[in-house]
Amino acid sequence: MKIGIDAHTIGYRVSGNKTYIENLIKNIADMDKENQYTLYFTNREIVGNNDYSFSNFEKELIFPSSPWLRVSFGFPWKLLQNPVDLLHVQYFAPLYCPCDFVVTIHDISFELFPEFYTKVGKMWRSVLIPFTARRAKKILTVSESSKRDLIDYYGIPEEKIVITYDAVDPDIFRQIQDREELNRLRNKYSLPESFIFSVGRLEPRKNMVRLIRAYASLRKEQKIKHKLVIGGKKDFLYSEIFKAVESLRLEKDVIFTGFIPSEDLALFHNTADLFVYPSIFEGFGLGALEAMSCGTPVVASNTSSIPEVVGDAGLLFDPYDVEEIAKAVYEVISDEELKIRLGRKGLERAKLFSWEETARKTLKVYEEVFSQKKKIVR
Repeated sequence: MKIGIDAHTIGYRVSGNKTYIENLIKNIADMDKENQYTLYFTNREIVGNNDYSFSNFEKELIFPSSPWLRVSFGFPWKLLQNPVDLLHVQYFAPLYCPCDFVVTIHDISFELFPEFYTKVGKMWRSVLIPFTARRAKKILTVSESSKRDLIDYYGIPEEKIVITYDAVDPDIFRQIQDREELNRLRNKYSLPESFIFSVGRLEPRKNMVRLIRAYASLRKEQKIKHKLVIGGKKDFLYSEIFKAVESLRLEKDVIFTGFIPSEDLALFHNTADLFVYPSIFEGFGLGALEAMSCGTPVVASNTSSIPEVVGDAGLLFDPYDVEEIAKAVYEVISDEELKIRLGRKGLERAKLFSWEETARKTLKVYEEVFSQKKKIVR
């Protein structure tokens, strides 16, 4: 079988989509030496270097890189030039696809929370994603929550959807006790001795404004000394986050780090007293799993897929309730036994998720779709 995988997210900004496809490709390459693979990139540098150069893999450049032109012209043309038996894409398939395909749809947050998207962004997602979902032979998604949304919003048959959970790289996200490394991080980012940590792109869905208000309440009512450290790059509609810090006079107490590389992110988790995940909606909730894999106690939203990931290994709160966020944070940072217990539970819970299992389930989907095609041809 010849399988094509759309890898265009690799080589650009860090995102959950990029993390997913990188780890899926690497784990498939480890376990499948029989099928032939073609990886499609839009980054010339990756096509030209040795990255992803596995024995049964080849790389192709799709031009142009513009999303609309890629799915309309570049991708279909490439598939006609060099046919594959099965294509795997994320969210969007080529408008004309000369082969069967499966699609990974991580979530449809644009349908549930249109206010978090620009009108143009919401419009093209609402057209192209359901169009892709209905044409796909199988849909992969990353949580029971996302599966239910696909069924409820698009009427997708349940048997067409397969859940393949996300995971983390255990070589990166782990407990780290190297004092030299931890001190290097503190010096690099000028970190305080005690801090509460949160990470996510700076945009409304991540709910940082309510977290900042909850933190302000804790400083005022509980007199906590911890700083609040927020990691993540600016995305869109982020001005309210900085306005909240300014209006609450927290400029010296809330630290924004900007984008944090994975290696440093693991060190942040190992240095922080607590990780807070206030997001209103997540297709999976990778941020919480990264923290748990490092043994960091977690408090998180009780919405969407997040409870699936956290289970009983963290305290959950209503992300719309500032007082409830503050209560959960204080309950953990004021109780050393609870902190230790949640850290241990998180480590155990994190072991339930692995990229190897995700790759194994994905390969099974490939084989099922291809076998159905062979039956039809016969």
